[in-house]
Order: sequence, then structure tokens, then C-alpha cells
Amino acid sequence: MNRRSFLRSAASVPFAQPTSASSADALPDSGPAITAGDPVTDPLAPFPFTTKDAWNYGTAAHLLRRCIIGPAEWEIRRAVAEGLPATINRLMRRTPPSTDAIADFAGKEPHTGPPPEGPDYEVWVSAKLERRDRLGMWLLAVVGTAPTSLQERMTLFWHTHIPTQTAKVEYAEFLFVQNMTLRNNALGSVKELIRAMTKDVAMLIFLDGSANNRYQLNANYARELMELFTMGRVDRYGQPNYTETDVRQAGRALTGWGTQVSSNDSRFHSTASVFIPENWDPGEKVFLGKRGNWNADDIIEIIFSERAEQVAWFICQKLYTTFVRHQPDDTVIEAMASLLRQNDWQIEPVLRTLFASQHFYLPESIGAIYKTHVGFYLGLIRTLSLQSVPDFDGTTRSPFNNLSRRLSGIGEMPFYPPDVQGWRQGRAWVSSSTLAQREQFAVEIARNNVRHFADLPQLARLYTFDPLQLARTFPQPNDPHALCDNLIQLLVAAPLSAAEREALHGVLLDGGKEYEWSLDDPTQRTGDRIRKLLEAIFKLPQFHLC
Repeated sequence: MNRRSFLRSAASVPFAQPTSASSADALPDSGPAITAGDPVTDPLAPFPFTTKDAWNYGTAAHLLRRCIIGPAEWEIRRAVAEGLPATINRLMRRTPPSTDAIADFAGKEPHTGPPPEGPDYEVWVSAKLERRDRLGMWLLAVVGTAPTSLQERMTLFWHTHIPTQTAKVEYAEFLFVQNMTLRNNALGSVKELIRAMTKDVAMLIFLDGSANNRYQLNANYARELMELFTMGRVDRYGQPNYTETDVRQAGRALTGWGTQVSSNDSRFHSTASVFIPENWDPGEKVFLGKRGNWNADDIIEIIFSERAEQVAWFICQKLYTTFVRHQPDDTVIEAMASLLRQNDWQIEPVLRTLFASQHFYLPESIGAIYKTHVGFYLGLIRTLSLQSVPDFDGTTRSPFNNLSRRLSGIGEMPFYPPDVQGWRQGRAWVSSSTLAQREQFAVEIARNNVRHFADLPQLARLYTFDPLQLARTFPQPNDPHALCDNLIQLLVAAPLSAAEREALHGVLLDGGKEYEWSLDDPTQRTGDRIRKLLEAIFKLPQFHLC
């Protein structure tokens, strides 16, 4: 497959020594029983994971690639050994991220009252900007070092679905609180998450909720609440979900919520919002056909009752195109939406059922999703267990912010979405420009040629790994054909043709004899040959799919 062909069409393709889980890794038997089912009558019929060859390296890798960013070899083999139910249980576990790197401002109130113009003011501005940079770097480190859990993938999902722009919010302290709210509710109730976001300080600033009051209506958030966050402008049949009158009436009901200065020091701002009764419009409103003296909580309740089917469909379609494939399957999405409503808007039961379904493991779904930029860059870091990763230590000065500068340049740095719609999905991730940048980064890693961008006497290398150590994580590292197949299986989700595989085998052998291959023989240059193989894999169009 050449690059032009890759850019023209979405992928739709067929497919296929960890230790056992320790007592510390013991998994709760909290998931639903998975039994055989009929996909004809049940779109989410259970996957026959106990059937011979059904649950194997290929299907386990597929599940982990969709649920975490950059699964490592040992994680995939552990999933094979533990089985599908235990792996899903593991993915649903929550782990609070460490905030040590941002402890000086995480959970603290921001200093929003700047000193007068002068040196102190310049210091204040510089510190504010640095905290914003460090927050983004902290999130990259959290995702790049996360345990085997769906938590970070879902946090990024909601960060894209309900985005907030740093430039307008300004303060990292507000954005941190919002990110923790997204994380803590990532697998919980959609309705409660929307309720929390409606009153979130960062959101009140970003979409002008704090400027919306009974004396001067600002319906910006009211519109996006319906169009982007809950139901969409039209339903699945193209019929409008709301009117301009509904937008204005919702805007009136949403009045009264705002931000407040700290109770301890007026130079600082609270990270909690406040309801100001005198700013709320107490008049009667008619919203989605319901008449009453509505407030913000009422608006959320009405949306999730009067437009329940539309909201469930809207959310589940986005879940489907994120976790299954870019081309929606209406029958499956309808089944997911029904589950979401039946489970009081809880996300976890829907995803548990989806990940345990036959549909999720269909051949056309494997290797059919374009990697996001964060998924591509952090996926490489995590899968190869790269060392000397810049940004992960929280140092903002160049050259230690190499990763965040790369992601900013390519267009996907967390906390910096392009607009209120967030990052576009699907084929938007791949273009001639972004593919070139991604490929160059991966090839530089394979060649061990990423260095600090600074005039230093000794230019230390970044993103390093030991190719021989990587090879020894596989079952047969001294069999070049088996090792090549193992690396392909780990790194490439979409299938390769026989000719492509044979060519990669040739790259690894590099003119040498198969029987001479040995990781312990330095004359065989096995480390260099593994690096060449990785470079060849990274240049494949299929490497941009997961």
C-alpha cells in the first residue's frame, strides 16, 4: 500500500515473557458474565472467547490498542493469559494519577490579581505561562506512563468531546480541576458529567457562562450544550433536535452561575463556581416543549428526558467511531444507545458490553482506526518503553519540552484544541504533512538520532531504547523469522501482504544467514539490524492505523 492509496481511503481489513498477575494485580470479578450469543438477533452478541483460537494475541492486541495508548508486548501477553473477562475488568480499574510534578499549583487557587506593570508583573506572566506548559506536559506523562486501564483513553475522549481552550481560560489551575472532573467521571454517568461541566469554572470562562445573566443574555454555552455536547443539531434522520427559541430559553435558565474570588485572598480566584441568585432569570421558560421556572439543573434533566434517544444515539455514535471503526453501524449504535439509557446514562456498562461483543472483533474493525497524533507519539513511547523522554520530568525550558513542541507543531497538544468542536477525527489525522512529520519522528527513534535542540557540548540523545533488550521480550529472539513476525504483530494492527512480510524478513537478515543470527554475537550486528527493521516498519502506511 503506497502513501497515496492510504490517504485516499480508510482501512477496512482482516487480521490476527509476561508473568501471571500477582496478588497485587488481583482482579475483581465485577464484570458481567460473557456467554455465547447470536449476532443476527443481538447486535452486541458476546464474543466466543473460550472458542479455540478466538482469544489470542491478535484479538488481545486489538482490544488493548483501542483501550490504551501503545500497549507493550508484556501487556498483550498478560491479556492473552488472563482471558477476556479479566482483561476487561483490568481496563475498567481507576488509578488516580500522580500530581507530584505539578504539586505547586494542582488543586490550588490561581493568582489572578496581577501586580502593577514592571518586573514583578513580568515574573507573574512568566509563571502563569509556565504553569500552563507544565500542565500539558504533566498530562502527556500521565498518559505515557499509565497502567493498563481505559481511564486515560476515556479522559482524552471527553477532553475532545467537551474541549476547553487554554488561551481563553488562561489559568492552569482551572484546567487541572476540569481535567480531574473529566477523569473522575470518564466511565460514569454522562448526565452527571454534563451537569458538572455546566458549572465548571474553566467552562464558564471558555463559553461565556460567567457572562450570562438576567440582564445580558449570552446563550453561547446553551447552544454548544445541545449541538456539541449532548444531542447534536439534528437527529439520526435529519430532523432538528432543538430550535433557536430553545437556545435562548436554555440560556435564560443557565443564568446565575459564575466565578468568585478566593475567600482567603482577593488576589486569588476560587476553583469552584458559585450560584448568584440575583443574576438568575426567575421568569417562566419554555424549553423543548416543557414550561416552567427552569434553572441549570432543570435544563440538564429536560435534555436527558425529552431528548433521551437523541442524546444516547449522539454519544454512542461517537463512542463507536472512536473505539470500533470510523464508518458507523447504525444497528450496533442503536443497541449501545439502548444500553446507555437502560443503565441510567452510565458509560461503563456500554463499553464492557461492546468490548466483549463479537462485533468489536470483526475482521473489518481491526486495524481500521487512524491513530491520533497523541496516540502515535505516545504510543511509540509506551510500546517501545522509550527512555529519556522529554516533558515527562516537568521541565519546561528547551530542549526538555521536545515532545510537547512536536505535538503543538503537528496540531494536537492537550488543552489546546483548535476550537469548541475539538479535534476532528478519522482521516483528519492523516495528510501529506502530518504523515511526513510522524514518519520522521519514528525513523529518528529507530536510528537513535533524536537529540536535544540546543548548543550543548555533549548533545544527549532522547527517546532511547535498547534493541536487544526489546528483542528479548519476545519468545524466540534468536529466531530471526519469529522475531520479525513478533515485531510486526506488536507494531502493526493492519495485515501485511506476504510480499511485505517477506521484504521485512529480508531487512532484518540484512544479507546475513538465518542460522548465524544470535543476539549474543556482536559480530552479527543484531542491534543495528533490528533498528533497520523498525525503521522499515515505521515507514509502512499501515503503521498509522490501530
